[in-house]
Amino acid sequence: MKFRHIVALAGMIFPAMMAHAQYVEEALRYSQTTTFGSARFQSMGGVNTALGADISSAAGNPAGLGFFRKSEWSLTPSLGFANTRADYRPLPSGNITSSRDSKSNFNIANMGIVFASPKADIEGGIWRGGSFGISFTRLNNFHNQITFRGVNNNTSFTDFLADQAYDYTRNQLYVPEKEIGLNASEDLARAQLAYIGFLIDPILDQNNNPTNRYESGAGKEKLITSQEGTITTNGGQNQWNFSYGGNIADKFYFGAALGLSSLRYGYEKTFSETVLETDYPGLLNFRFTDNYEVSGGGVNGTVGAIFKPNDIIRFGISATTPTYYWNLREEFSSSMNANFDVNATNGTTPSQINLKTVNNSANFELTTPFRLAGGVAFFAGKHGFVSADVEYVAYNNAKLFSTEDDFGPDNELIRTRYQPTVNARIGGEFREGIFRARIGGAYFGDPYDQKQADGLDRTRINLSTGVGLRLPKFYIDFGVVHSRYKSGYTPYSFQFDPNSRFRGEEPSAMIRNASTNAVLSFGTFF
Repeated sequence: MKFRHIVALAGMIFPAMMAHAQYVEEALRYSQTTTFGSARFQSMGGVNTALGADISSAAGNPAGLGFFRKSEWSLTPSLGFANTRADYRPLPSGNITSSRDSKSNFNIANMGIVFASPKADIEGGIWRGGSFGISFTRLNNFHNQITFRGVNNNTSFTDFLADQAYDYTRNQLYVPEKEIGLNASEDLARAQLAYIGFLIDPILDQNNNPTNRYESGAGKEKLITSQEGTITTNGGQNQWNFSYGGNIADKFYFGAALGLSSLRYGYEKTFSETVLETDYPGLLNFRFTDNYEVSGGGVNGTVGAIFKPNDIIRFGISATTPTYYWNLREEFSSSMNANFDVNATNGTTPSQINLKTVNNSANFELTTPFRLAGGVAFFAGKHGFVSADVEYVAYNNAKLFSTEDDFGPDNELIRTRYQPTVNARIGGEFREGIFRARIGGAYFGDPYDQKQADGLDRTRINLSTGVGLRLPKFYIDFGVVHSRYKSGYTPYSFQFDPNSRFRGEEPSAMIRNASTNAVLSFGTFF
């Protein structure tokens, strides 16, 4: 793993903070999907484009609804376990400290009902009927937790805070506690917390007057700290689909769906330091906490077709329009608490300080990329089948909008940072009487353009398996999906003070993410 490349990516992200580059990451987060649907389809890697007769078709390829011969309803609860290992390097060339964390989550992965209206076999005509379906699908699960820690003998979060305060006057920083962060940018709000909380000091000029440059209030020439950070995320991305699939001559199946999407994403990020050695005693430890939440709704449409020339092979294709999320509302705030040795400061600071910013909010809009999928399935009579899908997604076509801010720089960054990918899924089902056994896998390509990114391969691999029992009146399916991918994180970066001696010395973490989801579907025919 190239940690220096993670820092290089931070060098691209943080200078663009004034252009709200955090929105660029959100544009990608809400454009991606993973394996979704019923336990049956998830067990097979999520293949759905050339298959049918499953409630998952309502959110995948609605043409699959044309295969239903009976009406049915189903429910799929899910229990997920996310595990992370963060390799934290306080210096680009320093040692690595590894930390592990985990988080579990229960949710409803899928549920729905299909009303089938097939024509009887004795009825003539090429029109063989169709089905209408209503389904709820969880497209993304954002629950995760990451912890990293290590000893840093070169830079401190207080050095970063001093950089955030660069070129701000004392009057801009020293505001009443109830007005911290009010109508302020993110860097100014953070600098106000640091200045009022005695974590940074102004640098004096030759006449002993304060300047608009600042330095750490924890150490001047020597500062060694124990650092620890935790990122806890929550929320999910869900979609209601209203779909119809029709059947022409038992050869050609077509379908269309209206999708009503909703998302909620939130995080709590904490970063703390404990002073181990310093030439400027007083500060003992401190913690910064950032809280963020966004929610909103969107709409999209899907059309699809499946061609079944014979009982051995099927071909499928589906296209999903961009999802337009209107009026995404975000709320965010920060807080700080610090402990001091009052004896070392001669009583100039209290023993404990607790501060927080006002709650801020904003609204924006997002359009995710268009999706195009193709699939093929091979059947071995009543013994089962094998199916494979490929999906094209141009992540660099996502777009942000707002009547409050200019997202032009953000959209340009989306175009240069991300790239189109081809995702692939393969899976199969073996049948023996009423019993079913399934296996599958999925490959989700790296959406980052490696010419612009950090060299870290963010490809996601999913492996899945499952079993099922299918009876005349009901069915039960169980599946397990295991996912692995890597990500990078830089807790702070120096971007404002051109004379900062810490530029290029930012810490970074490489995170290995692994999650396991167990899903159980049960349904009845009517």
